[in-house]
Amino acid sequence: MAGRRLRGRPRRRPLGHGAGHPLRPGQGHGRLQELGRRAPSRLRHARFRLRCVLFHGLRGPFEGKKPLTSIRLLVPALLVLATVLPSGAARADDDPDFLTVAAGKFDIFRNREEDVELRLDYRFGKKFLIFKPFLTGAYVTNNSSFVGAGVLVDIYLGRRFVLTPQFSPTWWRGKTSNLDLGHALEFRSRLELAYRLDDRSRIGISIDHSSNAGLGDGNPGVESVMLNYSVSMDTIKGMFK
Repeated sequence: MAGRRLRGRPRRRPLGHGAGHPLRPGQGHGRLQELGRRAPSRLRHARFRLRCVLFHGLRGPFEGKKPLTSIRLLVPALLVLATVLPSGAARADDDPDFLTVAAGKFDIFRNREEDVELRLDYRFGKKFLIFKPFLTGAYVTNNSSFVGAGVLVDIYLGRRFVLTPQFSPTWWRGKTSNLDLGHALEFRSRLELAYRLDDRSRIGISIDHSSNAGLGDGNPGVESVMLNYSVSMDTIKGMFK
């Protein structure tokens, strides 16, 4: 009996690695074979999408595509998270008022113009719940400018680092033939990561997204990446004593 093959049991056919298999080559496993054929195509598509993000930014390579507004969605989400987790989001670490000077690249994803944005913020230290108000104004070398006011939340990541989501309505003046934001009223979301120095001043980097939220006929939006330096107003006042 040990030497006989069991009745009804198919003969095992050798595979390339020496193991036996009860099915003939090409028999069964149609779904697996189909997935195997599709895998290279899906891999090529994934690589293509990765190149789109790396070389064309979050907007994608096609001019008509609607931009992905990750920053605009992330900043409100962080603001909500800060209200839900006040103990970890806004410590009783009473920072003073800050004057923030920032400079960076304007319209980073389209690269139509090599424009520089220069920005000045006044950040109040007094909190309302966990929110701190601030005033902002900027000039862009394409002869456009804006002023605005909004709120921010300082999320302390240990003793040295601060993550600061910000939101502000801004009023713009000036436009160029290469960029028309579609409306004078733009809503600007900003996410900043800063390092706190011993004198409470901060050095950080931020990325900004401006959108008119559909108020105008067009809504191209614009993004900036900025280097920020925030100095305590106590330090500034001490310089004049």
